[in-house]
Amino acid sequence: MSGIKGLEDIEYVAEKLRELFKQIDIELPKDYKIKVQNIVVNGKFDYDNIDIVRLADEIPDSQYNPEAFPAVTVVFDVAENYRVKFNVFKNGKFVCPGLKGEFNSFDEIKKTVDYVLNSFQEKVIKKYAKK
Repeated sequence: MSGIKGLEDIEYVAEKLRELFKQIDIELPKDYKIKVQNIVVNGKFDYDNIDIVRLADEIPDSQYNPEAFPAVTVVFDVAENYRVKFNVFKNGKFVCPGLKGEFNSFDEIKKTVDYVLNSFQEKVIKKYAKK
């Protein structure tokens, strides 16, 4: 499945797919495991004005080309061997594509997303927010 907008929708969509397959005589196993492979998070930080030019200049491996894309792409080390990218816009909005992990529950997904977003905001964004 792709394109699901919220965690609460996963089980509903999975059941609808089961019903569609059943209509064409394909029985899916009763027990199956939903595996989340890629999470894209978009939202807004607690700040409205980010100095993305300075951010791009000071953060290693960041990329910013305002003529091609109006956001700076920043690589953030969440943990050893786990990096994510954030596209950060001047107005405080962001997109974080490609969060990955092994999750056993929706609570684990939410905790991981919250941890990554809060860590990035505290360790990076807060420093570049204009007052």
